[in-house]
Amino acid sequence: MYPVSKVWTDLETILLGTFNPETNAEHGEQFKRNIEQFHDIVAAMIKQHIKARYAVNGWSKKSYWKLFPTYLIRAENDYERAPFLDTLLDHYSDDPEYVASQVITFLVGGFHTTGNFLSWVLYYLAKHPECQERVWKEIRYALHIRNRIE
Repeated sequence: MYPVSKVWTDLETILLGTFNPETNAEHGEQFKRNIEQFHDIVAAMIKQHIKARYAVNGWSKKSYWKLFPTYLIRAENDYERAPFLDTLLDHYSDDPEYVASQVITFLVGGFHTTGNFLSWVLYYLAKHPECQERVWKEIRYALHIRNRIE
């Protein structure tokens, strides 16, 4: 099992209340090692992205700042943009460790928030067929579906 899968599984069991890293010393230590390994993998990916994003014309990031002190210019198509990651790097920090922590926070927090939101949306749509019908009509309108499915 990959570190990401191990961490995800442990986080799920913590949320369910079936695992507490503070009371289960052996498993808790393994959990801490898995978190560190997961963080290292994310930080390494961010470092690769930073390296690619500043590799334009063989210049380093410091060269860019000397030439363009008020903003950073990147050549288009020199690396694959990652909007969320680039926003963090552009506006908050170029420290891969800090950015890795923020990325992990968003991943874990967003996963459960989205899942809970969708569960409640589906529950209330099931309880209120009139709203369900309005949502269905809006989906059909947005996707230009006409008389295919009734």
